[in-house]
Amino acid sequence: MMLEKGLTMQYRLPALYRPRGEASLYRNKSGYFKGRKFYKHCRPNQANKGGEVEAIRPNSILTGQLTFTNLSSDLLGLLFYSMGLTGSIQLKLGGGKPAGLGSTCIEPAKLIFHLGREAFLNHSCNEKAITMLDGELLIAEVNRCIGSARKNDFILTPQAEKIEKLLRYDEKVLEECPLGAY
Repeated sequence: MMLEKGLTMQYRLPALYRPRGEASLYRNKSGYFKGRKFYKHCRPNQANKGGEVEAIRPNSILTGQLTFTNLSSDLLGLLFYSMGLTGSIQLKLGGGKPAGLGSTCIEPAKLIFHLGREAFLNHSCNEKAITMLDGELLIAEVNRCIGSARKNDFILTPQAEKIEKLLRYDEKVLEECPLGAY
């Protein structure tokens, strides 16, 4: 990823501790983990003491690309959904997630399909072997793949609803992050 627009700043994080998987708090009676760990979106509180980190300022723009090989429409739909391209979830990036940092909104710019081996073997860049989608066509393809993933149970509605409730970013209802070490 590359910072395309925006600035960084020094940010004082509270003391963050490594996950302690051996703690009984995280395990059920059989000794298995109770579930997955997700960091909620919250309003960051800069600590009074602790280490400083370089953080990206709010409303900055990062660019990057994701490369994948041989994904079916269902798997593409699952990937697009998990990236938050429906707008129902927003991912968090970076080391300050527990302190409320790292909330993101991913917006696809273009999708390029290289179809078949001709796309890789033909030095003249066979146009029939490459398809590029952007704008409305890109959104339509993302929605088509996500719909296919839902229809074929790659995205399970009850579980998706729980994750959406947890990872939805709504600035109007954000809680303050807890103060102190965690």
